[in-house]
Amino acid sequence: MNRLFCVCIVVSSLAAAADERASLTAASVTTRPTMDGRLDDACWQAVDRMGGFVEPQSGESAGQPTEFSIVCTETALYVGVRLEEPDVAGLQARCTAHDDSLWRDDCVEIFLAPQDDGMEFVQVIVNSLGTTWDAYVTQMGISSDPAFETGVDAAAHVGTNFWSVEVEIPLAGLGLTAATKPKWGLNVAREKKTKPPELSSWIHTKVPKFGIPSTFGLLTLPPRDFRRNA
Repeated sequence: MNRLFCVCIVVSSLAAAADERASLTAASVTTRPTMDGRLDDACWQAVDRMGGFVEPQSGESAGQPTEFSIVCTETALYVGVRLEEPDVAGLQARCTAHDDSLWRDDCVEIFLAPQDDGMEFVQVIVNSLGTTWDAYVTQMGISSDPAFETGVDAAAHVGTNFWSVEVEIPLAGLGLTAATKPKWGLNVAREKKTKPPELSSWIHTKVPKFGIPSTFGLLTLPPRDFRRNA
């Protein structure tokens, strides 16, 4: 086969893969949602919900659906997540202190990469009590600084066959700079501890981990002057 033709095929395949990057555009809102975890504010009803969570390594569809939306004010991001759960009585929710080991509980994990460089990101975790954990992660997910504080706030609600959270992440707590652009890396994931336990993720990372920044989807924010939050 002609070498030039082979190169063209490879380049075309890479371009197609780039075009298939999962993406979400955050809606701009002027009023923050009420932080009660219920997701019944008008802003949540007017935006798209992202679903289709998969097992991060295999890419197989998750057994229990999870959906999320993101809206943005001038000063903060708000992430709303609904997690279907037929056994809400079995939810593990033991962590009550900020920066406790929330991954031991049923939890939601949010990964934001404002630089979108495949190297570093901010990670936020929330359990069904609204307890939070945050860290700055570098070296493609190898090293983390749990002393890093975003100023995150969260609230959770447990319903009949689901639980949901609202998460407020101040832009000023994300280490933004004047050079920050409105297109960030993003992943949202879930650790389900009820039987059968399950890991699921918006992004198919192809490994048994969520925080692989080179695989993150694309979050597009409304136009913002990030110098105000640097």
